[in-house]
Amino acid sequence: MSVPLEPADHNPKPTLAYTLEQFKNCTDFTHRTFPGNSLNVVYLSYLIDSDELMRDIIQPFTGANDEEAAAILACHPYKPAENAYECIDGILDSNGAIFLGDQAWLVPLARMVGRQVEQTETESVIAGPHDGFVENPTENISVLRKRIKSSHLKTLKLSVGEITRTDVFILYMEGISNQDNVDLLVQRIRSVEIDGIVEGNMFVQLIDENPNSVFPQFMTTERPDAAASKLLGGRIAVIVDGSPSVIICPTAFWDFFSSPDDYYNRWLIGAC
Repeated sequence: MSVPLEPADHNPKPTLAYTLEQFKNCTDFTHRTFPGNSLNVVYLSYLIDSDELMRDIIQPFTGANDEEAAAILACHPYKPAENAYECIDGILDSNGAIFLGDQAWLVPLARMVGRQVEQTETESVIAGPHDGFVENPTENISVLRKRIKSSHLKTLKLSVGEITRTDVFILYMEGISNQDNVDLLVQRIRSVEIDGIVEGNMFVQLIDENPNSVFPQFMTTERPDAAASKLLGGRIAVIVDGSPSVIICPTAFWDFFSSPDDYYNRWLIGAC
């Protein structure tokens, strides 16, 4: 069953229970508690800076009781969240959400991208964004989170390779993607038995349904805008640690005849 897009109340209070429900099945979603108080902190780990987390959350609230924590939250940079929507949007926008009693506060924890993102060499365009995926999966998830600010973008984390234990992330839009396809993909990935993988295109060959077919069953892209468009269209994205290419599935025959430029021109130009 899909999570409802919004609670029944048109101006609901931000609650921990509703926030946890919205980010269910997101492996990059972190929930922390502190001994000695009733504070709850949640955030998306791939969007936040660890130094900011230590300075504005861990250090101030470690060892503080509820009364001391409330006094800290009354100061800058902690901002009260007016409703559940603001709280969810804040988390998606690289903020941490702090719950104490029946109130919630947001604190900015955004981090800078570690490596300079450059234009992809294999899928360059004249119009449209010029950024591309990198080899770090957390950076790639962060780039997609920046484009799709929705709690319905779900992430699952698996591990492949008896020796390399390579991280493989599955991203899909809950309520849009076909859950049966997601479950089938997870089943195939878990059934892979190999010492290790080092790149996404190598990984694709291990999960093909018909490995002897001349037609590709998965497509790859180095463009975040293309992957985001596919996700919004109900497709599934697979990110392999160490690969700058994101795998998209399922695919149709005509997907391989489209160009990144088609997204930024009128249909007649794209069809020609």
